[in-house]
Amino acid sequence: MASVLTRAQVVLLLSCCIISQAGLGFRLTDFLKNRKNKLSSTQHQTDVFVHRHKRAIIRGQSFRWPTLTDVRGKGNFVIIPYVTDSSLGSSAKQALTEAFKEYKKYTCVRFVTRTNQADYINIFSGQGCYSPIGRQGGKQPLSLGSNCDVRGHVIHELMHAVGFLHEQNRPDRDKYVKILWDNIKTKMTHQFKRYNKEEVTSLGESYDYLSIMHYTDKEFSRNGLKTLESKVEPTSKIGQLHGFSAIDIKQINKLYSCPKIASRGDIYNYKVTVYTGEYLMAGTNARVYINLFGESFDRLLSSGEAEVATGGKRDDFERGSVKTFLTVSPYLGTLKKLTIRHDGSGLFPGWYLVKVIVTDPKNGEVYTFSCNCWLEKSNLKTPLTTS
Repeated sequence: MASVLTRAQVVLLLSCCIISQAGLGFRLTDFLKNRKNKLSSTQHQTDVFVHRHKRAIIRGQSFRWPTLTDVRGKGNFVIIPYVTDSSLGSSAKQALTEAFKEYKKYTCVRFVTRTNQADYINIFSGQGCYSPIGRQGGKQPLSLGSNCDVRGHVIHELMHAVGFLHEQNRPDRDKYVKILWDNIKTKMTHQFKRYNKEEVTSLGESYDYLSIMHYTDKEFSRNGLKTLESKVEPTSKIGQLHGFSAIDIKQINKLYSCPKIASRGDIYNYKVTVYTGEYLMAGTNARVYINLFGESFDRLLSSGEAEVATGGKRDDFERGSVKTFLTVSPYLGTLKKLTIRHDGSGLFPGWYLVKVIVTDPKNGEVYTFSCNCWLEKSNLKTPLTTS
C-alpha cells in the first residue's frame, strides 16, 4: 500500500523509477520535507535517475488533483490533464493508452487531454523513468525513457503523479521487510529511507508486498545480492510490474474519496500461474488475456478480461516457462472456469498451453485448469474448466 504524505510541506520530488524488469517503484505520501537537489545514476538498472528539487511550500490539499462531481449523481471524478511530447515513440503511446484504461477501470481518476488547464503533466521520453509526486502546479514532467514504455512502468509513474511514494518508505516497514544495507549501492541508500508518522500515512491499509510501488528484492544491489527481504516469508516475491495490486486500487480510491468502483465489494488479488509446454516452438510472444468465472449464491461472476504479462512485455510465455501474475477482481466465489486467449501478434503466435493454476485469495484453495493444447490463429480463445 502506498504512503500518503500529511505534512504541510511538499517537496517536488522527481522520484526514481526503475527501468529494468527488476525495477519497481515508490508510493505517495501527502507531504515530504524539502531536500537538496540530487541527480545520480546506476549501472545495475538500465538508466535510473533520481531528481529532487527544493521548491516553495504547498499547503493544504494543493498536491491533489481537482475533483469534479458527475451531474448524473455517480460520484466524484479526478481530472488529470496531460500532453504528450513528440519524443514519445509508438510503444510508449500504446502503453499510456493501456495504463489510462486501468485507472479508468478501477479508480475515479481520469487522464484527459489538456485544453487550457494551468496544471498538467507533460509526458515525454527523457533520461530514465520519473515523475514528481502529486500535483505540483503548472507544467510538470513525467519521463518514459528507454525501457519504460510498457504498461507496468507507466502505471507506476502515473501513480507517482497521482500522489504516491514507494511502499518500502512507510513508517511501519521495519515490521515487514529487512533492509540489507551492506548490499545497497552507496549513492542509492536514500531510496530506502523510512519516513515517520508525521511525514506520511498509509490511509489505514496493510503493508503490500505486491504493490506496483514496492521495490523488488535486488533493487539497487551493488553485488547482485538482495537489498530487501520479507520478514514474513524471506523467500517470497516482493514487488511486481504487471499492474495494480488490490491495495493499490483501494488506496487511490481512498485518497480521492472515489465512489465505490466495484459494485460487488472489495477487490482481491488472484494469483495466476501459467505453464507453457516444452515442445519445439511451444512459446509465444503474443499478448495473452484471461477471464476468470466463479459462482457465488447461484450467480455466475466474471473478473473481466485482463492481460497477463510482466509489465506488458511480450517475452513471458517462452518454451517451458512457468510465470505467475496477479489478476485483480471482486471476489468470485467458487471458481468454475476461465477463458484464455492470445491476440495472434508477434512472430510466433502459436502457443502450447499446459495448464493454468489459480489461487483463491480468501481461503488459499488452488484450482487447476488443464489445457495441454495449442492456441493458434484458428483457435485463439480456449475455455477451460477445473480438473
